[in-house]
Amino acid sequence: MTKAEYFRSFLYFFAVFLAAASGAIIVYDKSMEALDDSYAYSSVARADGPRGTRLQITVDTPAPGEIVRSPLNFSGTASGSWFEKGDFPVKITDQKGNLLGVGVARAERNVETGEKVAFKGVVTFATAGDSGFIIFEESDPRGAQKVGAFKIPVLFR
Repeated sequence: MTKAEYFRSFLYFFAVFLAAASGAIIVYDKSMEALDDSYAYSSVARADGPRGTRLQITVDTPAPGEIVRSPLNFSGTASGSWFEKGDFPVKITDQKGNLLGVGVARAERNVETGEKVAFKGVVTFATAGDSGFIIFEESDPRGAQKVGAFKIPVLFR
C-alpha cells in the first residue's frame, strides 16, 4: 500500500467516523428536545408547588430509563401535600406528550403529616412508540394554577 492509498483510506475512515458521530449527536440532541425542563429527571425531585412552595417526591420504582410494560406498578414517597384524600394522579405519555394511560398513586398511611408518606399504585396503558414518560402530578384540591409534577423517562417493551 502506497502512502497515497494509505492516506486516502485514512481520510475515508475518518469521514465515515465523523458522519457516524454527527448522526449520533443529532439523534441525542433530538431526544433531549423531547425533555421538558419544567420537570425533573432524577429519582429525587423538588418540584414547584402552589404559591411557590417546594414539594418533594421520591420514586423508588420504576427508575429513569427503565424498560416498562403494562400494567406498571410504581412506588415511592412524597410530602403529604402531594395527596388529596390520600391519592394523586399518575399519567403515562409517549415522547410527543400523547396520553397513553392514567392511574392513581395511593398513600399507604395518613397524609396529614409533615413527613414524607409512602405511596404505590398501578397504571395500565397502551404502548405507542419505544419510549415515553411517567408523570406524577401533585393533587390540586384548591384549583391552583401551578402544581408540582415529576416526570421520569422510560422505555416501553
